[in-house]
Amino acid sequence: MSEPIVRRYLVTRVSANSYVNKYVDYCRNCGGSGICDLVTAVEMCPVCNGTGYVDITKVIDVIIKPYKNK
Repeated sequence: MSEPIVRRYLVTRVSANSYVNKYVDYCRNCGGSGICDLVTAVEMCPVCNGTGYVDITKVIDVIIKPYKNK
């Protein structure tokens, strides 16, 4: 791996109450190394394909409802 990637968020408004959040983060499966140390062998990480980083996309829906005091 070369230099670490700084997490940069890209939040895009899709509709009036919906957003898409995209960013690059290190792989939590291999810890960013790209190699998984299994009990039987050492293999390339299947989640990040050995890069150590993954693209993450989150969809955020904002739902506003009236509060009903019980």
